[in-house]
Amino acid sequence: FTPGELATTLEYCFDDACMAILARRFGTPDDVRHFERRAMFYTNCWDSSVGWFRTRTRDGGWLSPWQGRAVHGQGCLESNPWHQGWVVQHDVEGLARLMGGRDKFVRELEDFFEATPADFRWNDAYNHSNKSTQHVPYLFAAVGRPDLTSKWVRRILKGAYGLGVEGLCGNEDEGQMSAWFLQAVLKMW
Repeated sequence: FTPGELATTLEYCFDDACMAILARRFGTPDDVRHFERRAMFYTNCWDSSVGWFRTRTRDGGWLSPWQGRAVHGQGCLESNPWHQGWVVQHDVEGLARLMGGRDKFVRELEDFFEATPADFRWNDAYNHSNKSTQHVPYLFAAVGRPDLTSKWVRRILKGAYGLGVEGLCGNEDEGQMSAWFLQAVLKMW
């Protein structure tokens, strides 16, 4: 974990999950166990008293004061805990359990999207212009609701993309916005 850094901590957990996959591929079981264990450290940032992820301090306490999950900062760069809390794509079932089960998980996801402006520009909820959340619509499918993945991907395609100079709702960042668009369109076919 990185003290004072929720985003970095959660992203490192995802990286460790990827390393476990590589270790399995290379046939190094000790490394698999090591990285699988580290990938689960995201659970150490779950604060059940607020029902969301929260930044830990160097001494293991919580960064205070808690300002709510939609407030930027709080251990997140260019984002907030609401954005970063979904960066657990390596253990969606475990994340759903932390939140209280699949139904609660789906409600939390729907709240996240419903709070998003129709043009999907920079905002405190689902922030398509910030690449760390672009996987989130696919989390519905991971818990058995592909219909909601389709619903939200279609809305994103319609609201976040268009023709002309303003055709992208955010910074292209080395082609990420266009790559997401192409992936989403191809998956719809």
